[in-house]
Amino acid sequence: LCFRGNVEQFITWSQKPTRASEDLVFGHWAKHHRFTWGYFDEPIHGSAPLNFKDFLRQRRRWIDGGIDAIRRFLPWRSAVFILAQYVTGLVLGAVSLLGIGLWFLGAFTVPWPFTYLTPISFTIWWGLWFYAGYHVHGWRYAFAAMLTSHVLCSIHLGVLVYTALHALVHGTPESFEVIE
Repeated sequence: LCFRGNVEQFITWSQKPTRASEDLVFGHWAKHHRFTWGYFDEPIHGSAPLNFKDFLRQRRRWIDGGIDAIRRFLPWRSAVFILAQYVTGLVLGAVSLLGIGLWFLGAFTVPWPFTYLTPISFTIWWGLWFYAGYHVHGWRYAFAAMLTSHVLCSIHLGVLVYTALHALVHGTPESFEVIE
């Protein structure tokens, strides 16, 4: 998140979350006050979690921060918009997984045009991951990247559901969890 000094002086960092999602809150308040921004097409170098425990810790911190921002810091229109995104994503993800599973088990039939869309969308998704694996590591890792993406997306859905439920049950965290 990059911004000009006059934007920071107007929006300020007072009464904003300091544990997580401060960029979300700052950006939405800037939008609320009609500041404009652009896009830089440059790589960003950061450090990703190196193990599953840190991955869970990071996701829980992001979800906690997002829910805290929705509850206490965002303008109401932004809060409603982001909450709608969270709920829509969780509901559509769960319904899609359940629907695909029931369809493969033969629990119901799908009308003609949709029977072709599911395999096409999976093919495109796997193809993008195949290309990414090939582009970064060559043919040797292309198939591994494609198959790993499917497994990781399924695991990630479980992580998101867990972190969202954890944040809702435990409320606002009392401290900032650091990834080691």
